[in-house]
Amino acid sequence: MFAKQLSDSRFSGDQELLSRLQNTPEIASELAQVDPQRYQVSLRTHLLSSAVRVESSLLPSINMAFNGVRERSNISEPMEAYVYEAPAINAFVARGRKHVFVVLSSAAVTHLSEEELGFVIGHEIGHAMFGHLDVPTKLLLGRRSLNASHRMQIMAWQRSAEISADRCGLICCGSLQIAANAMFKTLSGLGGTDLKVQPSDFTRQWDHLLEEVLSVGDGDYWEMTHPFPPLRMKAMSLYWDSNGKEFGGELPSPGVRHPSDLGVARLLAMMDPLARDSSGSADPVLEKFLLWGGLCLGLADGELRVSEETQLEKLVSKEVVANVFAAGVPTAEDCLEQFSDLITDRTTKMSALEIHRIMAGLLEVAASDGCISDIEEHCFKAIGRILGIPDEGGELLLVKCRERM
Repeated sequence: MFAKQLSDSRFSGDQELLSRLQNTPEIASELAQVDPQRYQVSLRTHLLSSAVRVESSLLPSINMAFNGVRERSNISEPMEAYVYEAPAINAFVARGRKHVFVVLSSAAVTHLSEEELGFVIGHEIGHAMFGHLDVPTKLLLGRRSLNASHRMQIMAWQRSAEISADRCGLICCGSLQIAANAMFKTLSGLGGTDLKVQPSDFTRQWDHLLEEVLSVGDGDYWEMTHPFPPLRMKAMSLYWDSNGKEFGGELPSPGVRHPSDLGVARLLAMMDPLARDSSGSADPVLEKFLLWGGLCLGLADGELRVSEETQLEKLVSKEVVANVFAAGVPTAEDCLEQFSDLITDRTTKMSALEIHRIMAGLLEVAASDGCISDIEEHCFKAIGRILGIPDEGGELLLVKCRERM
């Protein structure tokens, strides 16, 4: 039962992005040429000569935590755990010629409790369980023939893989509190058995980070191998809450999306320009611009039509739209003012790509009922002026849109 819960916990975005990598000809070609065997041949020799192998007689508490997770994981390959000297809390998993190795830093052993080590070890074993070791991303990214888009794909998958591994660690330790403690200690470098952090407090850090990301706009977040730690905590909280805060019940079968997967995918889209470019997906960085601009156009003639609302909800989450109407129906003028305030609050200038995304999305809302009225055209040009687009540019976009209708 436990092994099934672990295998069924995999984030669907991890599976989908990995399949996309394997079916992208350029990436598949490079992957076929990467030879991880060179590293694997000498890995165990390196670990035996430079680290301490975990055994019951040497490190009994770590050995107990490691064996507990290993036995539950149902991995057929022989596994060994090692500890190496390092001042930062860290861990990694690797495959040698015959073994899978879980390697912990000395700081992890010093600062983390046995239960917290269960989360960290479970996380690393999750990478092995879900086949993440079969894609040597570091070697793959070292090949210069891949373009920026291909590299974005690889990094997006790597971040999604971390979500799957976090879920595995969470199930292994059996407590959101323990997982939060382990992540907080890893991030802060602090230790001690009395140090505890409430998951809700750690998750709130994501809200503050989100405000900063939205204020700054596009960043090079796609280059990060791991999601933001507060994002990971938020993703685990969504997963934990949707399971009724326990793992005694049945999880969705393999291939079926977990209830929290859509929410997690939206969080990860913050760091992935390709996800935000894909058709029909909400753009978390530009969501409020699309919300108020779309409502301005939709309410220009006094009423938001069903077709306009449906199209808007492809760009903005239903919850966000519902929250606006829960406070009362705004006017088109109110929405335009909200849109203008968002631009004023930005600390960096809108990029040409961001402006294009906004204008293209708003045109989809305006054209969703089969026509663009004069008053909608007026509002569209007003939004364009706020974004720095002259009326002539707005008119050109409208002409092209009408030609496609």
